[in-house]
Amino acid sequence: MVRQMVRQFDVPAILITHDRDDAFGVADRVGIIRSGQLLQVGTLSEVYQQPRNAFIGRFLGDANVVVVADGRLRQAAPGEASLLIRPEHVYVVPAGSGRYDGRYLGARQAGHLTRMAVDVDGTPIDANVIGDVDDRGFVIGDAVAITWEDRHVHRLEADRPGAAQAPVAGE
Repeated sequence: MVRQMVRQFDVPAILITHDRDDAFGVADRVGIIRSGQLLQVGTLSEVYQQPRNAFIGRFLGDANVVVVADGRLRQAAPGEASLLIRPEHVYVVPAGSGRYDGRYLGARQAGHLTRMAVDVDGTPIDANVIGDVDDRGFVIGDAVAITWEDRHVHRLEADRPGAAQAPVAGE
């Protein structure tokens, strides 16, 4: 309704909300504010696919925030520069055929998604698959692997709670 009115009357509007579904349903561009500081501004796709830091990435949706060190995958510590891989871009495959081996933790149906989980050296990794995958033949505890396409990995700046980030070029 708000989006229709803004377009019909061709007027700019600012909507302030904590509900990302409201923002994504109305906005052409979004700004993420934390502790009174503007952290990032961009189109919905830019901010979702290329968040500046882990706070923004997690605020806008499910996110695997990890660090790769010494060839191993681990969960990022708070405030650490890291990598973000959205669960919709993670694939659970047979052991030995992916990037990192782990143990299958199971799956649960969540509406139109099946949420799969894998433990990689103590780091939980989520994978979302559209539809019912019936665990793809995996049993809890099975050795499996996870993989993704390089284009779906995004580097994140270290979170600095309460500190403003540099503005995005062109803003």
